[in-house]
Amino acid sequence: MRHPSVRSAILSDYASLARAVGLDPQAMLKAVGIAARSLNQPDLRLRVGKVSELLERSAVLSGTPDFGLRLSKTRSLASLGALGALMRDEPTVRDALKRSVGSAHLNSSALWMQLTELPGLAIVQLALDADGQTQMRQAHEMALGGLMRVLQHLLGAGWRPREVHFMHEPGPVPRTYREVFGAMPVFTSGFNALVLETADLDRPIPLSDARLRQYAPAALAAHFDSRARISPQTVRHQVMTLLASGRCSASAVASALGVDRRTLNRHLRAEGRSYLQVANDVRLEQARQALRGGRRDASRTAEMLGFSSLSAFSRWFRRQTGQAPSAWQGGTRRA
Repeated sequence: MRHPSVRSAILSDYASLARAVGLDPQAMLKAVGIAARSLNQPDLRLRVGKVSELLERSAVLSGTPDFGLRLSKTRSLASLGALGALMRDEPTVRDALKRSVGSAHLNSSALWMQLTELPGLAIVQLALDADGQTQMRQAHEMALGGLMRVLQHLLGAGWRPREVHFMHEPGPVPRTYREVFGAMPVFTSGFNALVLETADLDRPIPLSDARLRQYAPAALAAHFDSRARISPQTVRHQVMTLLASGRCSASAVASALGVDRRTLNRHLRAEGRSYLQVANDVRLEQARQALRGGRRDASRTAEMLGFSSLSAFSRWFRRQTGQAPSAWQGGTRRA
């Protein structure tokens, strides 16, 4: 099975922050199985689960629960490599965000983004493939903090979002949230997102150069093999998108990917997977993250995952884990 990956540029400035909080960065990388050269070669591909584990270990062992947020302060358009250059040369912030949504795979096969426009508001939503991890706070906070920094590069250092949302519970260092986002986020929300004013999307990008945009298709082609367009990973991302809507079926996912259900199933069979297996994996990962340590009750989790009732969710969870949600949740609370 092909694991979700991310460019090693995600670890730029990790070493300096690790040392600042009393950690040995080389030893930390070795402990989770990440090569030391990842710190100075930005275009290696790293397994997302190992990066997430590295961030969580770093936060715990250093006693720095805002580790991911601190690391996000160093993000910029340059951190995004080719995607950052493409975003910079779009005419408006809306175009740059659409470029990011459509080309997020250039940096990570684990990242899903969605831009939703409402009257007067725009929601930029992020989700990460957990890659088997149940603790994702540091990765989610670094990702959303990084998006904040990218938008400040496009909109100006003084820009602030209308709202910030996290699915997890509040962290113990509120000061860092205010430093990064300008206000306290909304926690235990239904999604991880920044909320902007529509007027922000209309703003022109000062460094945009229309002459360079003609090279965008070639840059994308160099980084993306279209034959991998339909894969277990892209199906996972669509499942993550559609879960809360209650419309997460194989047909809906196939339609979102621009194919019919038969074609979807053929691509998944070639990878030794089925739609039901992929959808169950995503649901189970998100259920465990939501329930872990009592952070969200089973009723809210059932609703978030698109189940018609708490009883339907409980029966499904017991089939997957051998335990009722309450029993599994109690075990993680005591752990």
